[in-house]
Amino acid sequence: MYARNRHPNFNARMAAQVVAFFACKEKSNKISKLKVIKLIYIADRESIKTQGEPILSDERFALDHGPINSATLSLIDENGSARHLTTFKQFISRIDSRTSVAKREFSRDDLDELSDLDIEILETVWAEHGKRSASALRAWTHIKTNIPEYNEPPEGSRTKIFLSDIYEAVGVDAQALTDFESLEHAGRLLSART
Repeated sequence: MYARNRHPNFNARMAAQVVAFFACKEKSNKISKLKVIKLIYIADRESIKTQGEPILSDERFALDHGPINSATLSLIDENGSARHLTTFKQFISRIDSRTSVAKREFSRDDLDELSDLDIEILETVWAEHGKRSASALRAWTHIKTNIPEYNEPPEGSRTKIFLSDIYEAVGVDAQALTDFESLEHAGRLLSART
């Protein structure tokens, strides 16, 4: 629903592992969709600050409930290509429209798409925001000093959040974005050859 135009370098396995990481931090490995999608967005921002690129190659949008990673949210909602959904469901099951659960506890070795630095960033985000409820995280993402690139869209619509806006908001030099976009372009070229 949210991401019919998938980001060309989107990695469903990596997205599933990020969702699983956060779900495994909660009791019974269950996490609300609203909470996890906010944590993922915050983690991508933190990753841009730390390593000059987001953890997930995904499109980001501003919705009524705050900023989201579009393709990742679509998979949580069980929308997307059969291949991406099959991959995602190796890690995550949907309990209902608002809750997902990790299939089991995952070890560090199971999270093989994530670098050690990615895990460190996810741990940092969890330490800072994990105790907040979904609604508290939603409210936090609406505070302009926390997420300056977020502008609430007209009710029921969405607006794109450009990576350049996030880079600027977190104070990362535009050259890092240029380097990241060059790597993504190279990845698309390699994918087209295989």
